[in-house]
Amino acid sequence: MTDKLRTGNPIWVYYRNQDEAYNIQPPKLLQGYYGESYHIEIPRFPRHQFMSASDNLEGQFDDQARQIYLYYRNANWQSNEAATNYLIASKPIQLYDRPQGLPIDNQLPDDIIFECFRKVITTDRHHWYQVTAERWLEFDPESMQLLDDNPYTDHVEPTTETDFDDQMQILSLNQASAHIDFIPDHQVPCYDYVYGKELYQLTHGTEITLLRQLTDTNGVNWYETSKHEYINALYVTINS
Repeated sequence: MTDKLRTGNPIWVYYRNQDEAYNIQPPKLLQGYYGESYHIEIPRFPRHQFMSASDNLEGQFDDQARQIYLYYRNANWQSNEAATNYLIASKPIQLYDRPQGLPIDNQLPDDIIFECFRKVITTDRHHWYQVTAERWLEFDPESMQLLDDNPYTDHVEPTTETDFDDQMQILSLNQASAHIDFIPDHQVPCYDYVYGKELYQLTHGTEITLLRQLTDTNGVNWYETSKHEYINALYVTINS
């Protein structure tokens, strides 16, 4: 029963690209009287396909505050998953700003070892690997090889964290306040060191304090927290 003497708690609706972690459009605020029904439409967006919703799209305004996320995927992406491979090529490599995106930087010489963080398969069955925060390459089976381990590990892996630090560009962050920024109700791994052993996982929205930013020779950024855990910078946003 609708009670027009009072309003229910508002509902925020977010339209989120689940793969690249950005809002497709500004969130929408729904308001209504206590007990009044609401219905959330699923809009269509160019170059996006709807995937799922975090909660029911119909209900009644009540005392509960809600945030409802509508998740979308790039229309030309078939799948997106974490990758743990290494990749080496027998010919120069062109990097791109995103799968099926624009070429960036000059071509890199062959025989460079890349660590892969994500794999995207597009609807035309091309495979793309993310090798730094904003760099992707298209897999060519004729000139590229995927490896389970870095073949040069025995030669280049530092023996101590101090040795590893010597190979990093390090920026002090003076205990900057930040939070895990991924997908609601999902988690990201924390490591004992850069490319180290996984310690545990932190949930989206968890508040953390940052001590340092570390950038490796491939341009991948990591954060060291006040608890001396290490998190890929892709999943962290510094609070404004």
